[in-house]
Amino acid sequence: MYLSFLVACTDVLGLLYLLGKKETLPKNLVTWAHRIIFVGLLGMILTGVTMVIPMREYLLSQPNFYVKLAFVLALFINAFVIGIHMKQTFTTPFKQLPRNEKRKLIVSGAVSTLSWIGAILGGLYLF
Repeated sequence: MYLSFLVACTDVLGLLYLLGKKETLPKNLVTWAHRIIFVGLLGMILTGVTMVIPMREYLLSQPNFYVKLAFVLALFINAFVIGIHMKQTFTTPFKQLPRNEKRKLIVSGAVSTLSWIGAILGGLYLF
C-alpha cells in the first residue's frame, strides 16, 4: 500500500517535470524514492515466487498470470532505465533536453505507469 502511494507520487512528480510545471526534480527525494521502489519491487517478486510455488499448476494454466509476469518484467527492466535517465532531471529542465532524451523519459514514464496498473489488475483477475 505504501509502495503504491510512493509510486503514484513519483509518477506525478515525473509528469509535472514533463509538463514543465517543475523545472528540475529534487535529487535526494527522487533517488531515495527510486531505491525504495526498487527494493519494494524486488520484495514483491520474491514473495510472489513463494506464493506461486504451491499454486503453480493452476497459475501456469492462467493467461492472466503470464500477462502479470510481463508487466512485472517490464517494471524490473524499466527500473534500470529510470536509474540511468533520472540523473538529467536533477539539473536540466525537460524543455532543454534533446528530443531523443525527452522520448526516453516519456516512454519510461508511460511504461512505469501502465505496468504498475497492469500488474495490479493482472493479479486481481487471477482468482
